[in-house]
Amino acid sequence: MLNYYIANCYDTLTNSYYQTNILLSMRKFLLTSLWVALLVFTTNVKGAPLKERISAPLVFYSYLLKPIESHFYWENFAFFDEVPRYSEQLPLDVPFTEDFESGGLDWTIVNGTQVNKWYVDTVVYAGTSGQSAYISNDGGMTNDYTRTSTSTTHIYRDIFFPDDGAEEYVLSFDWMAWGEGITTKYDYLRVNLVDPSVSPTAGTLLSTGTIVNLNQDSIWSTETFILSDSVKGETKRLVFTWRNDGGDGNQPPVAIDNITIIANNCAKPNGYQHRLYR
Repeated sequence: MLNYYIANCYDTLTNSYYQTNILLSMRKFLLTSLWVALLVFTTNVKGAPLKERISAPLVFYSYLLKPIESHFYWENFAFFDEVPRYSEQLPLDVPFTEDFESGGLDWTIVNGTQVNKWYVDTVVYAGTSGQSAYISNDGGMTNDYTRTSTSTTHIYRDIFFPDDGAEEYVLSFDWMAWGEGITTKYDYLRVNLVDPSVSPTAGTLLSTGTIVNLNQDSIWSTETFILSDSVKGETKRLVFTWRNDGGDGNQPPVAIDNITIIANNCAKPNGYQHRLYR
């Protein structure tokens, strides 16, 4: 295992190189002494380059690490390792609103190689028009999932909660997901609020900060939650996760829209949760 600081990186947003100090770990696959890091584009939404998917504070780096000798050409390599790296998000302040009309550009999507992935587009939405974030198994063309393939994928955003005298902070979002399981949920949406040091990984559920698990609703509904006082003065990571267990299940998988976090100076009773059906 070799560690290097890569000096020149390619910005997928501006199509240009710039300086960075990302620490890159390289593994050796062949008995050679020379390493090369090659940046490649990644596709994430309906075939669009990733530079169209994320905003300036969030840059995705993907390197193919290949051992080479001087007489080799790039196309001849059979052994490689892909190392994804995300720069840190710049947290947004409360009040926070996301209706995905701009494509959800400042959210991080963690799909990995899972079959059922997050996309942002116009396939499904709450209201009469617009966009949402949703799960799809066909590149974002439909809001359908493959029920026989286990998937755990995430979409998240960092939020700063000022400690400026607010009585409480209130999270609200629109969602729908049928999935599988009532008492025990197998295919469902999970919502977590965690420290920004927690990095969601494709294929793995978060084990801390769970707010709610939701399914069994094929029409748009609105959920509202009072967040813990511990968020005041802190930056937190709001994570929406789709999980399905690879067994049975029912369409559709999850879609989310119209996420808001507001400061409320007229506190509601503890443990308040509100659901609005449409």
